[in-house]
Amino acid sequence: MFITIAFSSCSDNDETNIEDIKKNQIKFEDKIYDISWGEIERENEGDGFYIALFPSTITLNGENQNTYAGSGFILEIEPILTNNDTPEGVYNESKAWVYFIPSGFVNGEYQEDSIEHYIGSNLNFIIKKNANIYEFSITGKDDRGLEFNAYYKGSLIEHE
Repeated sequence: MFITIAFSSCSDNDETNIEDIKKNQIKFEDKIYDISWGEIERENEGDGFYIALFPSTITLNGENQNTYAGSGFILEIEPILTNNDTPEGVYNESKAWVYFIPSGFVNGEYQEDSIEHYIGSNLNFIIKKNANIYEFSITGKDDRGLEFNAYYKGSLIEHE
């Protein structure tokens, strides 16, 4: 299982960094991508969480809201490992694995063969929670040494 964070609506902006953004966005390769909503699921074995963030161009469909529609970028986060009942904390590459996939979803289908960028160098992933509002801050470098920054604050749809 994996976590997916998807993004769309990008624009060029060399001068912006994560401290300036502080809204639901990601910055990678001098582009900004907007985040609209998210979901969270407890790992079956109980020692981690999967979290997915999406752009407004991807929607959740189906009777049990378990299928997706639309296209967008994806940021996958493999299990956020924790021994607590909350994903709150500070994580590095030994506790969360992050991949940015530029063409992750096309017409609601996950693109398994798409180019992916592993964000594992200097990874710093912070999760805070206040009531039902989560706040995420992710910084690091991809496998080519390019800076990666993401920020999200909002509620998450809970899946069991």
